[in-house]
Amino acid sequence: MISPKPPIVVIGAGAAGAVIASRLSENEKQSVLLLDAGPDVESLHEPEGIRSPDFLQALQVAERTFSDLHVQRTDLQGLVWYPRGRGTGGSTAINAMVAMVGVSDDYDRWKHLHGCDGWGWSDVDHVFASLPFAMTTVEESDWGVIDAALVGALTATGVSRNDRLSLDAQEPNAVGAATLLFDGKQRSSTNATYIDHARSRPNLEIRGNCDVESIVMHSTRAVGVKLIDGTIIDASGVVLCAGAIHSPAVLLRSNVQRRGIGKGLKDHPAIAMSLQLHKEVEYRFAISTISRLSSTIGSSDIHVLPMNAVSTNDNKSGALLAAVMEVTSTGSVRLGNKRQPEVNFSMLSTEHDLQVMRDAVAYSLQALEQKQFADVVRATYCDNLGTPSEWLASATPSQFDQWMLQNVGVYAHAGCSLRMGSTDDEDAVVDTDGAVIGYEALWVCDASIFPDLPRANPQLAVTMVAERITPRIAGWLGL
Repeated sequence: MISPKPPIVVIGAGAAGAVIASRLSENEKQSVLLLDAGPDVESLHEPEGIRSPDFLQALQVAERTFSDLHVQRTDLQGLVWYPRGRGTGGSTAINAMVAMVGVSDDYDRWKHLHGCDGWGWSDVDHVFASLPFAMTTVEESDWGVIDAALVGALTATGVSRNDRLSLDAQEPNAVGAATLLFDGKQRSSTNATYIDHARSRPNLEIRGNCDVESIVMHSTRAVGVKLIDGTIIDASGVVLCAGAIHSPAVLLRSNVQRRGIGKGLKDHPAIAMSLQLHKEVEYRFAISTISRLSSTIGSSDIHVLPMNAVSTNDNKSGALLAAVMEVTSTGSVRLGNKRQPEVNFSMLSTEHDLQVMRDAVAYSLQALEQKQFADVVRATYCDNLGTPSEWLASATPSQFDQWMLQNVGVYAHAGCSLRMGSTDDEDAVVDTDGAVIGYEALWVCDASIFPDLPRANPQLAVTMVAERITPRIAGWLGL
């Protein structure tokens, strides 16, 4: 029988919220209300762009992103649009579908450097292995020409090949096929994987197009949710899963008092070399291969990522992205105009990140010099003004650094803005159970609580965290 008590309210139906709502509602005694700012659509009835294997099409489905979310990357750039998913599945419905675990040391650092007991690699590896997503390791016959060029170029320079690199947490340097969250027909979003089979449960209610203004507090206890239209929803507890940008904004609007809220924001910086191809090409996936490399000052801290296309209407252009995966620069989320998030990533603001990015760009340029790229690429540009990449060879060190700060982009892997830590860590926002420190019946679970970014695309890590935190919430509920 469904409990007469108010439901547990889960805010955000993305990589974490969909998991928590689905798992908690497995117990018929617990009512669960799942809210999301975007539409709720069963995965089989999603727009073609969402179901497509090409994430560039997904990004064009207007109602599935926050079109008004703009961020600052560096002080040398203006505000730019930042892609975040809205609607059931969240960013798992629009991302590039790359399934990555990261490096085992990522999680040991969570435990030993950031005070997150119980979150080391030996604590989480089995959870990664049991995640229910359907995955596809892309066969070489489905690679695009830029995929094949990257693998050929890097192996020609001595990098080993590993077609299980995405899920190998131990391989330090390799290139090979990417494993994608794709079941052969459509993307494996959390909507398809966790929510669809739970929709018929009488104790689970899903409401789309519900923008949350704040969490209603009685002293230090969460007792409800306030929507932007003024509607108040009673709750026996609240789980905030709105992502590393919107979750801090909700807590700030709710007057939750932890000094770490919105601080420590990180993303993986990436600089693209634009590639003009000799001829038009066809591709199935925009990204089919991936590489993990090491800088001169770190290990496994660089990705060089091929993109077989950069738009859906241009089959003669691609890109090669050089990305910093071990990030020390931190930014912030504050409340700006109309109490909406004001975001500054402060990318490449440490010498560490500058050096790793220099090395990452060097890997890209070295690869582009190989015959495999010369065979398919007509011209290479290092900015959106059409500057040939050859210019970089004559740039002074200060010119090179300025070029990086002017042109760095993002992987759209925002995290760490409400980081997890021990209860005596004044900069931690949640404890190792995801509970907001100093508050009752209030949890956060999404990439915002990462103590540090894993060296990976984050969907699997966010879902792993949600799978581990859900039983702790259930225990608090007495389930």
